[in-house]
Amino acid sequence: NQRGLIHDRLEQYVRALEDFTMAIKLHKNNGVYYHNRGFTHRNKGDYEAAISDYSVAISINPKSAAAYNNRGFAERKIGLYDLAIQDYSRSLELAPNNIKTFNNRGYSYARLGLYDLAIQDYNRVLALDANNVHALHNRGISYDKMEKYQAAIADFTSVIQLDRDNANAYFNRGSAYDSIGEYEKAIG
Repeated sequence: NQRGLIHDRLEQYVRALEDFTMAIKLHKNNGVYYHNRGFTHRNKGDYEAAISDYSVAISINPKSAAAYNNRGFAERKIGLYDLAIQDYSRSLELAPNNIKTFNNRGYSYARLGLYDLAIQDYNRVLALDANNVHALHNRGISYDKMEKYQAAIADFTSVIQLDRDNANAYFNRGSAYDSIGEYEKAIG
């Protein structure tokens, strides 16, 4: 298992998978080994295999916040947003202050057009980390989709203040200004 982790870190995914599979053969009831193999599947872009391994890990240890979170991430990557939200929610029940999980669940809500719920999750992130660029930017996008352009502009401006090189924030702020007819500010 430990060698598999090193192979994964070195992006030697075939070797990592071989090591995790051997560890699983030796210890079939160790959910960590399934979780780690799932993580390698995820890293190499095989999200279905990752989901399968995370599911076994969860069946062995249903209190693993990480396994729910990572299965949610794999589900999100293949567009299974409803399932991802369920897994992120379960993960948050087990680890209630996980910033990445709130960000990921918020993103999944937004992909389903549930912008109010997405904003709630981004607000939770910002309550824990007021300068979280991802939450600010994604909340700005959600506000923009809801046609709350001033709030979107405020968030994109905050992102720019924190990350002057964030081209997406400049573009999105310009688009929001354009939407309210402030054309000079849109190009400025």
